Amino acid sequence: MPNSAAEHSDSGTAPIQAGGRLARMGPAKFRRPRTPVTAVRRDRLTRRLDLNVTAPMTLILGPAGYGKSTLVSQWLSNTGVRHAWLFADEHDTDSTMFVRSLIQAMAQSDPSLAPRFTSLLGNDDAPFQLLLSELIDALSETEPPFVLVVDDYQRAQSHENDSLLGILLRSVGSTPALFVISRTRPQLPLDVLSAYGELAVLDSADLRFSKDESRTLLQQSGSDNVSNADIDRIIDRADGWAVGLRLLSTSPGTIDRLQEVDATGANPTIDPVVSSYLFDEVIDRQPAHVQNFLMRTAIVDFMRPDLCDVLTGRADSGELLDGLVGSDLFTHIVDREDLTFRYHALFREALLARLGAQLTSTEIASLHSIAGGHYQELDNFDWAADHHILAGNWGIALELVHQQASHWMLNDHLTLLEIWTERFPHDVLLRDSFLTFCRLWALVRLGRLPEAEHLLNFARRRAESESDPYFDLRLDLIVAYAAVLRQDLEGVLRPARRWLDDFPSPGTFEHLAFLLIETLAHMYGGNPIIASALLDKTRQMIEATGRAWIDSLEANYRGRILLLRGQNTKAKAIFKQSIFLGEQSNAQPLHFAHLSLAQASLESMELRSARSNALRCLDLASTIGTVVHSSPSLQLLADVATVRGDRHEAEQHIRQAIEVSRRSDMTGMLMDAEARQAHYLISSGDAEGAAGWAESRLRQERNPRDYRQYKENAVLARYLIVTGRCGEAEAIIEPLFEEARGSHRRRDEFEMAVLGALALWCDGDELGALARFRPALRRASENQWIFTLMQDIQLLAPMLDRVSTDAELGEFVNGLLHERRDRLHLRVVLDSTGSPLTPRERDMLSGLLTGKSNRELADEMFISEYTVKRHLSNLYTKLGVSSRAQAIAFFSSRGEG
Repeated sequence: MPNSAAEHSDSGTAPIQAGGRLARMGPAKFRRPRTPVTAVRRDRLTRRLDLNVTAPMTLILGPAGYGKSTLVSQWLSNTGVRHAWLFADEHDTDSTMFVRSLIQAMAQSDPSLAPRFTSLLGNDDAPFQLLLSELIDALSETEPPFVLVVDDYQRAQSHENDSLLGILLRSVGSTPALFVISRTRPQLPLDVLSAYGELAVLDSADLRFSKDESRTLLQQSGSDNVSNADIDRIIDRADGWAVGLRLLSTSPGTIDRLQEVDATGANPTIDPVVSSYLFDEVIDRQPAHVQNFLMRTAIVDFMRPDLCDVLTGRADSGELLDGLVGSDLFTHIVDREDLTFRYHALFREALLARLGAQLTSTEIASLHSIAGGHYQELDNFDWAADHHILAGNWGIALELVHQQASHWMLNDHLTLLEIWTERFPHDVLLRDSFLTFCRLWALVRLGRLPEAEHLLNFARRRAESESDPYFDLRLDLIVAYAAVLRQDLEGVLRPARRWLDDFPSPGTFEHLAFLLIETLAHMYGGNPIIASALLDKTRQMIEATGRAWIDSLEANYRGRILLLRGQNTKAKAIFKQSIFLGEQSNAQPLHFAHLSLAQASLESMELRSARSNALRCLDLASTIGTVVHSSPSLQLLADVATVRGDRHEAEQHIRQAIEVSRRSDMTGMLMDAEARQAHYLISSGDAEGAAGWAESRLRQERNPRDYRQYKENAVLARYLIVTGRCGEAEAIIEPLFEEARGSHRRRDEFEMAVLGALALWCDGDELGALARFRPALRRASENQWIFTLMQDIQLLAPMLDRVSTDAELGEFVNGLLHERRDRLHLRVVLDSTGSPLTPRERDMLSGLLTGKSNRELADEMFISEYTVKRHLSNLYTKLGVSSRAQAIAFFSSRGEG
């Protein structure tokens, strides 16, 4: 019989997958393989085999290493179904030899058949028809259930053997069931057979391991020392390929490579062990024309026949791609209507590695140029630009990205700006001044100041050498925004004054950007009046843009100006409007709006809103890769934890805030975070812990009009008060009070009034202290400035006790004192349990103490009663009690003690 597989030539289109594991010899050729101890139970597939046992044929079809044989062996072992097993090999491509092998498999499986077949198998000249007739008779007489398994059928596949399978199907019926395990599809009318219920198919899509199965396989393969994050990386890379999972989990260096890809965003490289397996088992077994096709088309993520024709010089790529899919050669069809295909990621990486070894860099660049030109004709920017960059066609790539950059810039798509401009080396990027500005703008807006300043040095030299004033203007815009992030007001005003008078023209992006940056600078500089005037000046231009993200940003600015003036309630309403506008436009500044709402909510002690919005800000900032507002969000979370009484969580958040600020070179945020850390120590009674920070700051020149130092000065005043240096404290407080009043920062004015009263009280002037304290409390009550009081509640408690009987202020003050007692008790409980409570458990404990039912707690927290009970159960365990009454009694006794 002719071996059709061996005669495949370049004129053909169907790929071949001959071979795989080593051929079985002797009895092993007819013995079911042992099921590995580490085999994963795949109940979803074995249930399908249970149903398929009554079908005439089941085809288990998939590439090398998908667990085909293991699945069938495992099923047979579990069910105990009688069976015969044949490992086909190249000798069986001859149909006569194939029939003889099937007969021998039957004889090996059932000793009662051996006498019947002994003489027949001993006759080397027995004609094919006689052998086939005896095989069919034996199969027909076998009592069900019985399964004849033909494994590695791709080794024996030929036109004659495919026809033979069809004969067996027609002649034997459903007794026995025929299981064919193969890497290639038999040339049978599979769709018709499936429609008539004569064929069941499990293909690579079915055999692909689910995430749960993949995790189980890795655990059973001895990956216990691998972290969950690294296991997830391996699972994503293997994409359900069983052998890929095992090889990646055991190959040295795999974890380091995957972690580097995640950390740097670099393109993944094929693991040498995986590559070796794919070449040995799959790629090197293909005809030369198929290998050439695979390597050249691997340069694109998704393949279409027309593009493959251009890349390979063929005219039959569609048929060849169909053949790859039909053979399950790690090739999947993505869109049948659009005829789009893709390779398995690891398979593609192996092909690219071989392509790099066999072609020169010039030849590979030429392939990318062809692909880039093809995608340009289709107006597919992403893939066209990507391939031109890979080809080193910098001029075309710069032009393509430039065409999109204006849209990204005006719509604040910072992530796209950063990703695409990063693809160009500095010397190439500097050829296009606008794209250089776009990259700088994205880097600064994302808070990556050191990277921005490194590129800025190159850009300055280019602007000077080419006398390009417009480029120089844009670079000053970058400098101004970086100064805002460092809270350097003069660093903003210098470039703004330089350009705003006569250039650029009013209404341009640069003019609007300078005004908005100057507005932001004055907000950070503590000048709400100037900031408000600038914002009024820009409002008409903002409305003219028609861009929702700028509307969202402008609303946020208005809210923050109100917040500076102490108008908390109005500010919160505007921040909510800013969030709504930001969500409508999917704007990047949306996280900034959540941060602002968190700050306003904290001031009025709406802790849940403050915490949820701060976390939302962190989540959104992480999504787009910006660190600009990470430190303020972490500081807010630390504030929430402090007033809740959770020192551990507060310290953790403030350490993170300091680290982020220092790493990002944002000096203003670093100053605030370090001042906050000292404040926590002072308010908790540990002034000595803050002494190192405070004394070093006191040696520096203090300027009450420099708003960057406001938080530091306020904390230093507290430090001096609690250490008995009230005169020095008043020398700091009075100028700050006057400066806040002159700048209309009502909330800061209130804070200084409270600290001034505290300094007088601690200095022995109780009447003077109360005379200053009472009007401050009235303003706090009117404006809901509660957080300022609660963060210093331990220091202020004696004065609050004195005014708790006032008719006008009694209710407000007693509410603060009651809150103080609850939080003091809570802190005692937390310190005594040794088990820190979660924020949700704290809410539960607070609800218990105020007598709320489970239903009321569920409604208040928007959770189910079942969830409430679960949190309460965890709380009781940590407190060492078993009921609500015991928890309240425990809390009360510890608080009193």
